[in-house]
Amino acid sequence: MTIQEMLSFSSVAESQNGYTSVSIKQNVHVPVMKQAVIDALKVRDGGFYIDGTFGAGGHTRSILELGAVVLALDRDQDAVNRAAEFEKEYPNTFFIQRASFSNMDKIWGKKGAPMKVDGILLDLGFSSNQIENADRGFSFMKDGDLDMRFDISQELNAKSWLNNAVKDEMVRVFQEYGQEKNALLIANEIIRSRKANPISTTFDLVKIIEKYNEFDRKHAATRIFQAIRIHVNDEFTHIRKALVEAKKILKEHGRLAVLTFHSLEDKIVKDFFANEVSFLQLPTQSEVEENSRARSAKLRWMIKTEE
Repeated sequence: MTIQEMLSFSSVAESQNGYTSVSIKQNVHVPVMKQAVIDALKVRDGGFYIDGTFGAGGHTRSILELGAVVLALDRDQDAVNRAAEFEKEYPNTFFIQRASFSNMDKIWGKKGAPMKVDGILLDLGFSSNQIENADRGFSFMKDGDLDMRFDISQELNAKSWLNNAVKDEMVRVFQEYGQEKNALLIANEIIRSRKANPISTTFDLVKIIEKYNEFDRKHAATRIFQAIRIHVNDEFTHIRKALVEAKKILKEHGRLAVLTFHSLEDKIVKDFFANEVSFLQLPTQSEVEENSRARSAKLRWMIKTEE
């Protein structure tokens, strides 16, 4: 059985629910801790790897350049569209599917792939392409539609949630996912504001937040935007499930590497790795100076041992 037969996935998923991909702005995206990830996965020529968040493809390319086979996943249709150049450049060793990394076990197994995976990467950050596109609503620095969905075909977005959520739910989300000390004040102001006019854009929300949060080392809206994004995309559920699924399909001595960017998601990974042979690496000072996205990054990886 050839690699193509085992992993004959559709190169670009068909549009769903009337979704049409927005135009893609090609940004220079520097993958965080690229060499550290390669070392953690111990990438080998001819090995099988899964990149659970293709994004702009920086980590995937590094793995492919070492002669490995990569199955890439991403919930974002724009990311899948960007992968077209990879399919042309690596026609026999690169495959992509629009899907959450939480479904990797099902996706890897449904084609009858007989072998286990050598290594899996989960990059829990979101890409510069998502940030730069104002219409995606991820950035509080750009005025755009308040969306924040990774998978734009899903029904729930940030705007619909903010304009319909009850106060107690908003307070819980802001506190639990954003560690926001002014959660109640901000929730009350959101309710008051949306009675007059729906909250529709990122700047609509930023104006509300700035009444109660001062701009310190981080932008005043950082914690609230993070909390809403995590809730809308149900990120922690996907992460927890992905960790379990990844371990299932790793071969013995296979490696699972996870890049985290804030304490809440890092705790999930740290707790999962607690009983595993695991390691932690932080970015070097020179990398942080060269790539500001690496500032809050932590790379944890584990080696699967015999059960």
